[in-house]
Order: sequence, then C-alpha cells, then structure tokens
Amino acid sequence: MSACGEILRRDDRDRYLCCLFASARQREALFALYAFNSEVARIRESVRETMLGRIRLQWWRDAIAAIAAGERQAHPVAIGLAVTFRDFDLDPAPFHALLEARERDLDDAPVADMGALTGYAEATGTALMPAVLRVLDHDTVSVRVGADNIAVAWALTGLLCTTPYLARAGRCVLPLDYGLAARDYKALRDHRGLRDTIRAVALQIQDRLDRTSTCRAGGYRRLNPIRLPGRLARLYLQRLERANWNAFDPSINAPMPLKSWALWLASLSRRI
Repeated sequence: MSACGEILRRDDRDRYLCCLFASARQREALFALYAFNSEVARIRESVRETMLGRIRLQWWRDAIAAIAAGERQAHPVAIGLAVTFRDFDLDPAPFHALLEARERDLDDAPVADMGALTGYAEATGTALMPAVLRVLDHDTVSVRVGADNIAVAWALTGLLCTTPYLARAGRCVLPLDYGLAARDYKALRDHRGLRDTIRAVALQIQDRLDRTSTCRAGGYRRLNPIRLPGRLARLYLQRLERANWNAFDPSINAPMPLKSWALWLASLSRRI
C-alpha cells in the first residue's frame, strides 16, 4: 500500500474503507486526495499558535502550486498528489479552495447559527469533489449535486462524532442558536441545549442524504467511494438517536464490528 493509503488508514479509517471500493488505479489517487484532506484538517489540532497554522497552510499552498508546475516534492502526501496530478491532469483550484476553507479552523470565534455551520461544512466538505469526480471519471452536473450533498452530510457527521474531542480541546463548532450551554459543553456534560443542537444538525444531515438521487442512478457503483460515506452517516445518526442525541455518549464512537459488511452491502444497492 502507498504511504498515502497508510496515512488515510491511520487518520481517517472510515474514508479509507470507502476508497477500497474504487478500482486499483483510482484507489491510490483517492488515497492521495483524502490523505491531503486529512493532513490539512488536522492542522488546527497540531499547532499551539494561530500563526503556525497559517504557516502550514501556506506551505501547502506553495506545495500545490509546485506540484501543478511539475516540481518534485519530498512530503509523502505531496509525492502522492504529484502522481495523481500527473495521471489525472488535475486542476489545483479545488486544493486551494480547501486550504482557504480551512482558514476557518484557526479562528476560535463561535459558530453563530446553523447557516454558518452548514456553510463551513459545504466549504470544507465539497472543495475536493471536482478532483474526486475526475478521478472516478463520472463528473456531470447532476452527479456533482448528489455528491456534494453526501459530502456535506459526511462533514456534518464528522463534526458531531468529534464533539467530545473538540470540547476537550476547548473548541466548539456547533451552532449557538439552539440553547447550547458553553459551561456544560466544556465540562462534557449532557444537557437539553446540547441534545437540541445535535438533533437539529442531524436533521440537516438527513435532509442532505435525502437529496442524493443522482448518486443512485445508472453507474452508481462507480460512485461508491463517495456514496458510501452517506451510508456511514446514517449508521452514526442511528447511534446518536439511540443515545438521545447526547454527543458525549461513548457509544457514538464505539467500534462497529460489522462496518465493513455494512459498506459491502451498501455498495451493491442503490440505497444510501
């Protein structure tokens, strides 16, 4: 397995499992794309100062520009991206769009409302979709709409599942317009405002998943790497509902022994 595949398996196992449903050539390219996504998503948690985060983002901007110009790179993810750029003639614009969206991670200002949260999920979740669909050779306007909705649903699901970790780090990316209490949140205490907030975000996820018919039409199996996160989102929503929308409940992130089996079944079905 490539270095990018190992990085993705370590840092984003759900996405790694979904990528396994691509062809061998496409799989390695997807590993590179999503390893890059994982690298930049972790910048906020890996630095102590905002300036250091901005420096890392700028390093990646320079690296993407160099890769697009055909220059050699030493970073393992950059090496994988260079091969992917070459093999699939990628446009660097989506990568710069993701880096721009990740600037928001360095700002500790609270998320004012649901619109701000979904806007963040759209910016970070869909930025790389043009590159992903080019790798999968299935980029049409209708498919893009469905793929973007799944990507937003998955980005929001990730935020809900990482709520305990973000709270321990003193970060809150949940909207404040549903009664979320900062003191209880920081203490990882369940409270009505938290449950109301999580339920409201879950409804946004469900709505996005319900708008994915274009990813269930002919040739849908070719889109499995981007369809299957939608299935995983539903599984996590089921756990959240059983926990009465308490995102601090340990059962949310407990191992799923049958996860691979569930993905395999979903890969054979038009349902998401």
